Amino acid sequence: MSKGAYTDFLSAIGQRESGNNYSVVATPGYLGRFQFDEGALKAIGFYNGDTTTAIDFIGSWTSKAASYGVASKADFLASHAAQDAAILDWFNLLDQELTRENLQGYEGQTIGGVLITESGMLAGAHLAGVGGLKAFLTSGGSQNFADFNGTHVSDYLSQFGGYDTPYPDGAASGSTSPPPAASTPTS
Repeated sequence: MSKGAYTDFLSAIGQRESGNNYSVVATPGYLGRFQFDEGALKAIGFYNGDTTTAIDFIGSWTSKAASYGVASKADFLASHAAQDAAILDWFNLLDQELTRENLQGYEGQTIGGVLITESGMLAGAHLAGVGGLKAFLTSGGSQNFADFNGTHVSDYLSQFGGYDTPYPDGAASGSTSPPPAASTPTS
């Protein structure tokens, strides 16, 4: 049974990330309703990047961002349309990366006590990157990345699992074979 539609999933992610507040800037510098960092916005063509290692958004914004009226950090924080478009582009990109890494084959397995679903994997990749999600899945849950707030990949897999997504499963997306079942780590 589904927890809800894709729009419900996006609302739930936004609630967890920022209380669905588009103008929030988190302590490390993450922006907006979905708490984007520079790398994510650069990867989806909204931000050109800058020369600092800080999440400070002092670089230039792209023509794609300009199409939403965004030429600065303040503009991005003020634009619901830009942030909503960015999250759709971001999850499209993450879905492509999940397919490329053949991670959708884990869907339906229980790993680290969590049932793995497409929406959960998208959320887990949003939190920890595809690499952090992959480490969790391939380690049987023993490598459970936590962000600066102490939120683990398993938390996002569990909380955001079970929503409908617009993405076909790994087999329909071109995955050639499912990954092996995750092993339970021994310690």
